[in-house]
Amino acid sequence: MPMHSNESTPTMLQRRPPHLDHYMKTSELCERYGRSVRTLIRWQETRGFPQPMIQGGGGTEHRWLAQDVMEWEESLRKQSA
Repeated sequence: MPMHSNESTPTMLQRRPPHLDHYMKTSELCERYGRSVRTLIRWQETRGFPQPMIQGGGGTEHRWLAQDVMEWEESLRKQSA
């Protein structure tokens, strides 16, 4: 279930984790967290969300290394424990 604006930690939808050596597109991350691109950018600025490894442009999406995303999620779990 996605995080509501008054919650402090994003909720990861229950899905099989991606292979850590693969890339995740912007749209996949937005779907994973139930959030917009603007929220991902805000999380980069305020919550340490990783920067994309491949910058999109000309109609293509940014791509994040799945391992970076999974490590960020793990750091959130540790902070909330």
